Amino acid sequence: AGSMWGRAQCMATGIIPIRQSLCACAPTTVLLPLTPLLAVVAVSAQQSHMTSSFNVHPMLRCRYTTPAARVPTSMRVDKLLTHLGYCSRDSTMNFVRKHNVTVGDSGEHLKSRKQHVKVADLRIGGKPVPYDLSPLHIVLHKPNGYVCTHEKGEHKTVFDLLPREMANRLPALGICGRLDKWVTGLVILTQDGQLQNQIITPKRQGSKKLDKEYIITARNPFRGDEASIFASGRLTLKGEPVACLPATFEVLDQAERRARIVLVEGKYHQVRRMMAAVGNGVPSTIKRVRIGPVSLGDLKEGEWRMVTDEELSAIHAWGKSRAEIERSRRQEAARSRERELQRRQKRAANLERMMGKKQDSSGPEEETGEEAEAEAETKSARQVKREDRRPREGEEEEAREGEREREREREGEGEREREREREGEGERERER
Repeated sequence: AGSMWGRAQCMATGIIPIRQSLCACAPTTVLLPLTPLLAVVAVSAQQSHMTSSFNVHPMLRCRYTTPAARVPTSMRVDKLLTHLGYCSRDSTMNFVRKHNVTVGDSGEHLKSRKQHVKVADLRIGGKPVPYDLSPLHIVLHKPNGYVCTHEKGEHKTVFDLLPREMANRLPALGICGRLDKWVTGLVILTQDGQLQNQIITPKRQGSKKLDKEYIITARNPFRGDEASIFASGRLTLKGEPVACLPATFEVLDQAERRARIVLVEGKYHQVRRMMAAVGNGVPSTIKRVRIGPVSLGDLKEGEWRMVTDEELSAIHAWGKSRAEIERSRRQEAARSRERELQRRQKRAANLERMMGKKQDSSGPEEETGEEAEAEAETKSARQVKREDRRPREGEEEEAREGEREREREREGEGEREREREREGEGERERER
């Protein structure tokens, strides 16, 4: 819902996950009136001059993707605590009284939930807030049996592994590449919708997706031709009209049937279906260990860490190269349009110059021999065309006259038929 401009502004300020969560629970008639409001909030967040000079917990510090224009330093206390994930707006004052929330080192108590405070001055239980409102980027080692979703149900979710404050933050954390319930490994969570789109579905022309590396345990021994089939780019999955892109397959341990697979796309159950397509069956275990420059490393199952500045720099450098490709494509198109405009202008100038020379060389009553000959040929062609048109006009007139005659005959036949019917009706009446 909403215009492309509003969507772009919301993505630029990280508000787009809010609207995506609204789309899951609200009808379109509710979302359409909210679109201008989201756009206004996005523009206000971009235009306001904001700084973040307070100290942040070292584990949660992320300088690369926290530009000052996107991180507010002061807002209403209920909104601040809600965005930090501590409580809802309605329960703000209860949280303030229960956890002794104060302002500044002097311990000033809050008088209203609408009171504006600075993030750096907020104290919860006498301690400063451990992190600011900058977007979070988390690397999580997903264990077996957890579901990648925000919806609460009978299954455990990956957000149950995070502190409650992080799981409840606004905008909500988005999942960059979901994993099935029985698949383990690397999952990236972020509050930056633009970064999420860059990792999952980069849409710029000439860009390529971040590759994803998996370690699998096959159900059956390897045949030996899996690597060539994966790299051929002709492997077609069941129910898919288009073949898979070339992928990497490397056997790590033949005895334990362990292999490494690197994909550059993300189709539904792609690893399982590709292994089944080569005749090996569904793998016993699947573990994702890398997404582009972000690796799982020594992170144990159920643990998490923040994405490092180096990893974020590598991801954004990837995006920068794509931006350069798009910029060069636009520049080349602009140069092509400029060359075409110059050719047209040159052609028009040459035509005007030739017409000017023609008018200067011959007066209005003087004609060259070639021009007179061309004029005579034109007149003769017109005469021939008129003579050819006359027989055709006569034939057309005869055809129209014949059609009118046949029409009159049909009308007379119809009249006679009606007269016979009337006579028969009168005869039957006299008999009755």
